[in-house]
Amino acid sequence: VGDILYFDNVTGGLTNVAPLAPNRKIVIAAVEKLATGMAQNGVLLVRPTFGLKLKELDDVNGTALTTTGQIPSYNASTGYFDFTENINNKQNTLVSGTNIKTIKGQSLLGSGNIDLGSLDIGFPIIEIPNGVINGINNSYTVDFSWIPETVIVYRNGQKIHLSQVTLTTSSSFTLEDPPLTGDLIEVQYNKLI
Repeated sequence: VGDILYFDNVTGGLTNVAPLAPNRKIVIAAVEKLATGMAQNGVLLVRPTFGLKLKELDDVNGTALTTTGQIPSYNASTGYFDFTENINNKQNTLVSGTNIKTIKGQSLLGSGNIDLGSLDIGFPIIEIPNGVINGINNSYTVDFSWIPETVIVYRNGQKIHLSQVTLTTSSSFTLEDPPLTGDLIEVQYNKLI
């Protein structure tokens, strides 16, 4: 009870096994009651339903499928799918200079690893720099090399204007006004990796 019966493409009869593509999947009936012997008949709910092939759908143009690799592609201006695209015409191997992306000018092609150190991609760090805070000293050093564009220096929680900060190396800087004893200097930057 409950079996779905399909048209059997081989025998022309009914089967409860759904046909595989490219055979048509035509539902003929559903079993409502099994026969229980000679005295009682089974009952089928008959309602033929013809499965559609992809190219028979309402929003598909129906371009003839004549070449292996044809794929549906939606055209917004016409409002339907067409089979003019072919997967075999797509680039199956990466070719240098052909639709290739780069990161900071470094190609994603080739073997091996991309040198992330040369890409100026860093991790944000906030640290208290090394250096004496005494009202005289104005030179400070951080633990890691930084990406210069990311450096922000704070004095007692207030951002110091860039015109008052001079980056002297990839990890040190000077302040125009030396901080006083008791001031808190913090540096936020992206670590160069």
